[in-house]
Amino acid sequence: MTINFQACTLLFTALSMSAGCVAGDEESDGIDDSFLGEGKADAFGVREGSTDALAVLAMLRTASVEELDDGAELASHAAKAIVRHRQGPDRTDGTEDDDRIESLTELDAIPYVGPIAFRLLLDYARATVVAVRLRLAALLLSAREATIAEVAQRVGYGSVDALGRAFRDAGLPSPHAIRELVISPRTR
Repeated sequence: MTINFQACTLLFTALSMSAGCVAGDEESDGIDDSFLGEGKADAFGVREGSTDALAVLAMLRTASVEELDDGAELASHAAKAIVRHRQGPDRTDGTEDDDRIESLTELDAIPYVGPIAFRLLLDYARATVVAVRLRLAALLLSAREATIAEVAQRVGYGSVDALGRAFRDAGLPSPHAIRELVISPRTR
C-alpha cells in the first residue's frame, strides 16, 4: 500500500491546530479561589477518578508553562503556580522533589486554580483527547485493512456517523474523504 504522506502531514497539522482551540477568558481566579467549593465531591460534574479528572491530571504531569498559558489559555500566574507545584522546590522536572498532582483536591489547593482555571484545563484536556482520537482515526483510515465502521469502534466512537460528526466538529473532511485523500491513487 502507498500512503500519500503529504496529505497525512496536512491532516495532522490541521488536527494539531484544532486541539488548541479552547475558548479563553480574560478573567482569572483569585489566589484562594476553589473549584471544588463547599466540600462538593465534583467540579463541573467531574468526579475524582473520572475519565475527565484523569485526563486533566495526566496532562498536568508534563505540561509546560507555555502550553498551559497558550494552549489551555490559563492566566500566566495560574500556569506558573501549577508547574512550580509539580516541579517542587528545585523548580526542575524529573527530580526527587517533584510533586505530581494526584487529585482534583490537590489541584484545587494550588494558588490561582479556581473555577475559571479548572474549566479551561478541563476544556483543553477534552480537546486534546479528541485530537488524539482523531489522529489515530486518520492513521487507521490511511490503511484499507479496516472498514470505516471498524476504525470508528477502535477509536471509541459508536458509529461511522459519530466519527463523522467528530471530524466535522474539528473542521476536518469526512472519514470517507480522508481515506480517499491519504491513500495514493495507485492503490485504488
